Amino acid sequence: MRTLLLLLLLQLPFLLFMWLVPPERRTPSRKVSAWLLAGLSLLAAGSGILHLYWEDGNFARFSFVFAVCAALGAVARAKGWIGPDDPDPLLDAGGLAEPRATGGDAQSAADPAVDAGAAALLERYRRPAVLLHRPYPPHAGPPGNSHFGGLPAFAVGMEWPRTSAGVPLHFLCQVDFADMHWTTPLPDHGVLLVFVRDDDAQQRSSGRAGDDFRILYAPEAAAGPTEAPADLPPIGWDFPRGPYREVQLDGEPHQRLHVAWPIQPLEMDSFPDQSGLPELIAHSERAWQQWSHEYQVRKSLHERDPSVRRFPTAPDDPEEAAVWDRYGELLPAARAAALEAATGTPIYEEPGYAAEAQANRRVFEDGSFPSHWIFIHYFARIALRRSRRDPPSDADTAAAAIADAEARLDRAARAWFDRSCALPLESPVDETDRAAFRAWAANIRRDPRSRAGSDAPGWAAEAAFWVIRSWAGNRRLAGTIPPSAYEAVAGRFHASRVSRGGEKDWYHFHFCQMLGHATSSQEAAPADGTEVCLLNLASDRALGWSFWDCGEIGFWIAPEDLAARDFSRVRMSVNGH
Repeated sequence: MRTLLLLLLLQLPFLLFMWLVPPERRTPSRKVSAWLLAGLSLLAAGSGILHLYWEDGNFARFSFVFAVCAALGAVARAKGWIGPDDPDPLLDAGGLAEPRATGGDAQSAADPAVDAGAAALLERYRRPAVLLHRPYPPHAGPPGNSHFGGLPAFAVGMEWPRTSAGVPLHFLCQVDFADMHWTTPLPDHGVLLVFVRDDDAQQRSSGRAGDDFRILYAPEAAAGPTEAPADLPPIGWDFPRGPYREVQLDGEPHQRLHVAWPIQPLEMDSFPDQSGLPELIAHSERAWQQWSHEYQVRKSLHERDPSVRRFPTAPDDPEEAAVWDRYGELLPAARAAALEAATGTPIYEEPGYAAEAQANRRVFEDGSFPSHWIFIHYFARIALRRSRRDPPSDADTAAAAIADAEARLDRAARAWFDRSCALPLESPVDETDRAAFRAWAANIRRDPRSRAGSDAPGWAAEAAFWVIRSWAGNRRLAGTIPPSAYEAVAGRFHASRVSRGGEKDWYHFHFCQMLGHATSSQEAAPADGTEVCLLNLASDRALGWSFWDCGEIGFWIAPEDLAARDFSRVRMSVNGH
């Protein structure tokens, strides 16, 4: 009995070591402990069998079962069948650890010191900014003279900026400082106008003002818009990508102007991206990224040549690393709260596919659709631009029926399109034309064999999207669009949104701003930098523009130049994914 008790007691330290010591501190002694535990367990099992016949049977049965289970668990752990994976022996040879995790799961929110440190960073780098809010519906904000796209309002003596080769630049936006009713480092009057070379080489455009961009400042606002020059090239130039490309018909000219949408300047708090935090923390993240890349390269070389065993040394985490990770967890909610405080409305919540599909159907279900001829105009464009179905090969009669249905749809859509072009698009649709159009649309069947419903509800929602985009710059016309249209396609016009579900909320931010910390899809400007963010414009599907690959275009100015109202030395940067 004493022998059996001794063997069982000897197993306890190894069991405690196996299960209580963190995995990263058990290698290589972890496997040694596992094999010793397995051996002791087998001896205890054998001793239990002997005691089963010669001494206390119940105790022997218990010890036998316990020892066998311990032996099996130890063998399985030693073989690596259960438990966390062992580090790569190549990493042990180089004195390395596996790459650390970053992001939402890297640091638990339960550490008060880390939480306090992250909250202190948010408060330390909180900076006032000007949110260039794009109200939705577009006529919901107060009247003003600031807007995205459309046409600029030049003061007397101003000319449309051109490159050194004489090519006109594209107009992005104008900001009237009189629309800001609070004190900022920006001028308290005058208008800022922004022009860029919006062509296929946009992503390579950067640096000082010149051929790539121009910032104009008019101390006094002009009365009305200036007409675009006749030789203004299409957006995208050699690779046109204007805001209406998706509904453009063959033979039509490409768009040269961006979508006009009013700007409502609002006070907003801003916070730097993680990459813009102090150099010590930001450098740590870059060091880990560089080490990870170098390690992967060396590992691939080792797979081809086992003699390659030298690996880069992993960088040490600074004390701020845990705070850096927690800051990244808190940042999206802080930005969402800042946006909500500035706009006075909750951040848009994605409704999900089913709810969005149901909302899209409301446009056509509203008996007032189409209220204006512009709805018929874009509905017909969408019908003419639809994807063509390949005819089935199983039966000639079916192929002929589909081809006939497609031809009839083309003829009818073209007829409605031609009628819309012959009338002012803002003209109301009378009851007779509305009833005829709805009867035709409701019975669209592109495949006579299909039991699916008409394409009309989806096309009506698409038409509403293009109508809102077309009339956003005209306050009077935007106010005539039915509320059902605005409600149905709201999700397509809210650039910043949140998707709630599971254990985490996923935020997506795309907004334009002046001053403060600018967001960036790449490495952000240093939070302690001296340059001032004059303007940061984000890609926006509602406006139909994209900078590089869904990135941002930023304009930076020295504090002394801003104080002197000298915008001739502004620097531009273009970032993308």
